Amino acid sequence: CVGAGQAKDDNGPDEGVTAPCVVNAPQAPGIDLHNDWTEVVAAVVSPVLDGQVLVGDWDGDGKDTLAFHSGNTFTYSNSYDMKKSTSIVFGREGDVPLVGDWDGDGKDSFAIRRGAEIFVRNSLSAGDADTSFVFGRAAAVPFSGDFNGNGKDTIAIVRDNVILAKNTLAGGSEDVRLVFGRVGDEFYVGDWDGDGKDSFAVRRDNTFFLKNTLSGGNADDIQ
Repeated sequence: CVGAGQAKDDNGPDEGVTAPCVVNAPQAPGIDLHNDWTEVVAAVVSPVLDGQVLVGDWDGDGKDTLAFHSGNTFTYSNSYDMKKSTSIVFGREGDVPLVGDWDGDGKDSFAIRRGAEIFVRNSLSAGDADTSFVFGRAAAVPFSGDFNGNGKDTIAIVRDNVILAKNTLAGGSEDVRLVFGRVGDEFYVGDWDGDGKDSFAVRRDNTFFLKNTLSGGNADDIQ
C-alpha cells in the first residue's frame, strides 16, 4: 500500500490554466467504488482530493473515474489512483458543478449552474461556455442525465419532490414534469435498468427507491 479566476463578465466563465506503509499507521481517506448493488467489498478504493466529488467518463473509454471540484477548479483523472490528474479553471467560486456528455461525443465534460443560469463546456478545457441558458428557479437543485436516450445529457431540476426535466440544452418550459419521492429525500440520476435512458432514484434513510422511467408513481426497485 502507498501512503497522496474569476469570470470575465456575465456571458460565461473565464479562461484558466490548467511512502511505504507503516504498520498500524492511520489509513488515508479513500472513496470505495463498487461495481454492483450486492458487492460487499469495494472493487477499487480511490484517494480523496479537496472538493466536491464528481464522476464521469473523461476519455470515452466507457469507464467512469473521478473528478473533484473546489472553488472554480476542476481536477480530473482517467485512473482511479489519481496519480496523473489534470486541473482546469471554469466558472466562479460558488457555482454548482455538473457533469455530462453534452454534445454526444462519448466523453463527459463540465457545466456549472449560477443562480438559474447553466453554462456548458463541451471539452475538458478552460474557456467560455459553449452554451448557456436559464432554466427553472435558482433555489431548485440541478441534475444532469440523458432523459430521452439520444446520447446527449441535458438538465433537470428538483423542487421539493417535483422534477422538471429538459431534453435539450435550452431554456424555457420543461419537457417532462413529474412527482416522485418525498420532500426531504436525496435525489440521484442514473440508467438503473440499462435501457439507455436516465431516470431518478431517491434515498430515504438507508433505503434507495429506484424508478426506471421518467414518471411519477411507486418505485420500480427498492435497494
